[in-house]
Amino acid sequence: MKRGKDIAILLLFVGCMLLINFFKSYNNLDVEGDGFIYLTFSKYYLLMGQSKLRTPLIAIFLIPDVHWARVEMMFFHLGISILIYALCMRYTESRRASLIAALLYGCNWWFVQFTTYTLMELPSVFALLFSLYLLPKKNIAAGVLQGFMFLLKPHYFFFILASLLMIKDRKARSKFILSFLIIAVFLEVLLDFVFYTPHTSRFVYSPWEFFHYNIIVGEDPILLSYKRNLSFSFIISRIMNGNPLTESILRWFLSPLVPLASLILSIKLKRLFTSKFMLAITFLYIIFNLAVLVSYSYEEFRPDKVVIPKTWNITSNYASMVSFYTGEGCCSFSDTLDATLSTLNRCKYLVLVKHPNRLAFYNEVKKYAEENFILIDSYREGIEIEVYENK
Repeated sequence: MKRGKDIAILLLFVGCMLLINFFKSYNNLDVEGDGFIYLTFSKYYLLMGQSKLRTPLIAIFLIPDVHWARVEMMFFHLGISILIYALCMRYTESRRASLIAALLYGCNWWFVQFTTYTLMELPSVFALLFSLYLLPKKNIAAGVLQGFMFLLKPHYFFFILASLLMIKDRKARSKFILSFLIIAVFLEVLLDFVFYTPHTSRFVYSPWEFFHYNIIVGEDPILLSYKRNLSFSFIISRIMNGNPLTESILRWFLSPLVPLASLILSIKLKRLFTSKFMLAITFLYIIFNLAVLVSYSYEEFRPDKVVIPKTWNITSNYASMVSFYTGEGCCSFSDTLDATLSTLNRCKYLVLVKHPNRLAFYNEVKKYAEENFILIDSYREGIEIEVYENK
């Protein structure tokens, strides 16, 4: 009964902040970063057999609507907060420490705003924490959840290795591994076969495509995009090259670490987290975060035409934004030049992003576009982007 009151308090504070953020961002339909890629994938690309880097599971559960997708993210944020409370209760047996740990994450305005991004970090972290809550007793269910986590964010694989250390019994560990493989391999191969094989002549396994293009090759075949390295060295490389760490990058990097840090600190510093002093600090912390959230203003962004918003933190993912909002789709680049040129005329719009490592490819596509398309907008600050409309 008392734990029920704690959950009610948690839902009240975190839920209020989530609702405030939802309505304040209602007229801002920009989900930044890879958010448009996921939405467009869910709306168009899955049925077209494109974007093989992503599991079809994303399109199955992600609603292809900005507002409804944000509601989904809000529930995942709430779920993460509740799981922090539940995990902390298991290891500290302290209601106060558990509630404080959950509120420190759940009421942080910076992570509340993360629910406006339609990314896969929140669903993946939810699956991770839920699996940790089930371990080490319910190993099959935990393996299933971590299978889903791996498919949504393949570079979270190191959490799987850490989870195996929590399972001491060999038989239980085998059950965990088997259930993980059923989801991460067998289910994914089946989905890829159904949705991707009709559009390609080769075997497709989305996690391998993800690692191959993002880490080994270093570029996304769907767009002529900038070089991507999705290992944690990506953060270090940006700093060494003098590139800024945007909020999107920091949230991507910290999203799995902060919930775990909040949980670990509450366990290691149990005496502090159970003190009245920490309770008072948490109350002031909530007031501060609420004030920041209320005072924050989202820029109105309701796209009604195909132009590049000059105030937007532009990335090559602009192509997905155009595709999502026009409903007519953009050209998606294929693995080869011939395949790309053969599909250009089927595209209403073409978003061309200059890639320094693929200049020959870029120049050929640009030459074709100048002859057969009309240039309607361009952006040349840092990343060179041109938007063409089919004649």
